[in-house]
Amino acid sequence: MRKNIFFWIFLVGAVASAQVSFKAVPDKTTAQIGEKIQLSFIITTSSDVELDQIKFPSFSGFQMLGRNVGQSVNVSNGRTTKQYMETVVLIPQRKGKITVKGANVRVNGEVVTSNSVTFQIEKAAPKKQASFGDLVFMKVNLSKKEAYPNETIHAEVKLYAKSFDALRRRSDIEIPGMSDFQVVQLSKNQERDFHQEVINNQVYVSEKIAEFQLTPKSTGDLVIPAFNIRVAIPLDFFDEKIVSVDSDELIVDIKNFPPNAPNNFSGAVGDFRFATHIDKKNSNVNESVKYDIELIGEGNLSSINLPKLATIEDVELYPAKTRNAFQRSANGEKGKLVDAYVLVPQYGGDFTIPAVDFCFFNPEKEKYVTIETEPIKVIVSGDSRAEILAQNEQVKAADSIQKDSSNGGLDILPNISEEIGNIFKPAKETNEVTTQSKSTFNWLYLLILIPILGVILWWILGRKKKNSNQKTNKNSDALMASSVNKKVFKEDLNELKSLANEENKPAFLRKSQQILNNAVVFHSGEQKNYDVWEAKKILDNNSQNGLANHWESLYNTTQMMSYGGVENAQ
Repeated sequence: MRKNIFFWIFLVGAVASAQVSFKAVPDKTTAQIGEKIQLSFIITTSSDVELDQIKFPSFSGFQMLGRNVGQSVNVSNGRTTKQYMETVVLIPQRKGKITVKGANVRVNGEVVTSNSVTFQIEKAAPKKQASFGDLVFMKVNLSKKEAYPNETIHAEVKLYAKSFDALRRRSDIEIPGMSDFQVVQLSKNQERDFHQEVINNQVYVSEKIAEFQLTPKSTGDLVIPAFNIRVAIPLDFFDEKIVSVDSDELIVDIKNFPPNAPNNFSGAVGDFRFATHIDKKNSNVNESVKYDIELIGEGNLSSINLPKLATIEDVELYPAKTRNAFQRSANGEKGKLVDAYVLVPQYGGDFTIPAVDFCFFNPEKEKYVTIETEPIKVIVSGDSRAEILAQNEQVKAADSIQKDSSNGGLDILPNISEEIGNIFKPAKETNEVTTQSKSTFNWLYLLILIPILGVILWWILGRKKKNSNQKTNKNSDALMASSVNKKVFKEDLNELKSLANEENKPAFLRKSQQILNNAVVFHSGEQKNYDVWEAKKILDNNSQNGLANHWESLYNTTQMMSYGGVENAQ
């Protein structure tokens, strides 16, 4: 049936007061199972109207083969009536009274409903099968005449003939529509296989032409319609006749399941058991564990969904990958279904893979059966949840000590300015280490606690070394001539502190590097830009032990803050 919505739109300006009738009219109300019924839905109106698509009711108990659409205009005694009609072809599938409810259609925006129709369906009278004395006939052999829903019925279709020549040329079998069954054709041999059989003391050549698995989806007396095949029967040496051969229609009784089915029963029919497989029972944190659940047995395996594994605390559970390994045969589907899981433990300790249960109906024993897997314990090496949480708390505590570096580390600038200032303080001013800084920046305490900022330049400026030489005298003369003096240092340091308070990072770092270079000029007496190697050599020769290392530490800090970010300057 077409799915797209179509419209019948006639003349513009439909008359709202138009008289409209909508009726469902069958060609018969009594029929046999498998007999065709035509049911027409007719809309009659006295004027042009706008119609939407007819919405059919459920045709439960019937197989719908198709539909036809038509329209007509009748004029009688000067009165015009128009009819729009859709006819559906239905094949009854079970006996008894079957009611088809009314259909709906929207006419000029209003919904109109047709009448319902009740059919009396009788059991089909068995067709008279061609006698065994006839030249050729076809027969369908069923593995059972009664079954439960989802219980497989095996159907074998065989062709019989008085002679081999009558079977030599034939068409493929035509499979009838069977809406109440799931139909699966089993694989057939590529080579034709003929046998001789004796039926009613008559010898026939037989050929198995098809095999099917029929799985009933509803209950009651269900019809297996006739199969059809065409056979070329030779009349003489030069001529042959094409004969259409039909099998008999068959009726099977599909019984209801027994009452009081368990809540976890979902329609599985057959005989099954569970098996589980795990690749390890000892694992490590974040190491995967593979776990398989297998349903093994015989039944409607192709329509079964295995129960899912429940969530396990502190274990990452990946969705199951399902695979099947079963074969279809005359007795049904035999083999197994497998759900493969991957579990990844998040903490050390142990966890338990929970049991799953599954319910099926055993048609041989005519009872419900519930099976269950065994729970499996897995031991995991590694830190427990409590230990991980404790470590996380420690990390959080350490992080809280650090400055949020989103401002580029500007609040470190006052500390650096204090440290740089210490390079130019006389020894008596360095007996105490300045530790004043904002408490939120204690993560840089290494800069504040560098051993004895220890640059006692007062002794350099206040007295000459005992082992002075000519080079030292020249340096002293150069110092006197240099523009680098204590007044300049003081002005520069004041400017540096102002830049720190203003949080002007680029300007602060440029000024810091300038002052650090001037510190070397102060000790060397030569105005130039020094690299680290030159600066350390000069400071080692002209100052107390440790000043060169302290200078290098401050220089590296400003460099890394300029090019690597504050996090790299720790």
